[in-house]
Amino acid sequence: MSKTLLRIITGVLSILSILISPTVFASEFNPNLVVSSQTLVSIPSYLSSAALIQAYFESENSLLANYQVLVSFEPDASIMNPEKFKNHPYYLKPSITIAPYNGKLISVSELIWKLSTQDFGNSCSHADESICANNKVNTINPAFILAMIQKESGLVYGKNSQLDPNTPETKFLLDRVLGYYCFETASPPSLSDKQRSCYDENPNWKYFKGFFRQLYYAVRFLRVHEQMCISPKDFGGFHSNDYKVGKSKTYNDTRDGKPVTTTVTFENGITCAMYLYTPHVYNSQYSFFNIMHKELKGSENLIKYVSEDTKQINFKQSV
Repeated sequence: MSKTLLRIITGVLSILSILISPTVFASEFNPNLVVSSQTLVSIPSYLSSAALIQAYFESENSLLANYQVLVSFEPDASIMNPEKFKNHPYYLKPSITIAPYNGKLISVSELIWKLSTQDFGNSCSHADESICANNKVNTINPAFILAMIQKESGLVYGKNSQLDPNTPETKFLLDRVLGYYCFETASPPSLSDKQRSCYDENPNWKYFKGFFRQLYYAVRFLRVHEQMCISPKDFGGFHSNDYKVGKSKTYNDTRDGKPVTTTVTFENGITCAMYLYTPHVYNSQYSFFNIMHKELKGSENLIKYVSEDTKQINFKQSV
């Protein structure tokens, strides 16, 4: 065999080994790229249906296997106001997509599957109508959502997942399952802390309290801000122009009990959005990385799920 032919064969085999490799993430934590864009929109085969997500909860004996989620919003919640989304495609209007389920109970596994593969919990940005999250076109890895839950509340597996769901302490966790609208407070929190964070003392908290609303708003936040991080536009406000792919931010954390400063350069939109959601490296993104990639194996044996009705979607409206 000639050396040239050998090099060609070796090159082809190398490419094939990459394409069919069951693992598509770096084994070491990279704060600049917490999860790849490919992994975000793909689905591990073992979580590729609501039934399989349910089977996973049962295998972990997690309280989420039997927990029923009430699909419900406050009547005056802006997310349900049709006027806020009047110029958007019908399938991205929350008041339409949620209507058949509003006021009903569904399982956690069904909710996660809907959030992952349907336009359920996703809509367009209030800041710019062109920024939309369309999950029928760009799915969300269910392991991503599970990893976020585990990072924030520990209810997927382990000690917290074995708690009695009927105790006040566990209900507190369930109502704040993704830490959405939970701003950092002192420990224990003062009254003024509670009045601005995720406590009943804060009158604005009612809009985000509860398992369904936590997942709905958090997933929407991450997907919409993923696109805002990619966009060249300056949206101002909370999403400052500092949070863009290619830009850098410095974070002060602790690691192994010692202070550490890390400068992060955002390599993709979802990593950027995750830092907007929780501005910490080792107290947040590092934990997510280990849960997502090592515990849940959310980057292995990936498949691309295609919804049967995506052919009806106007792809020009999709992102």
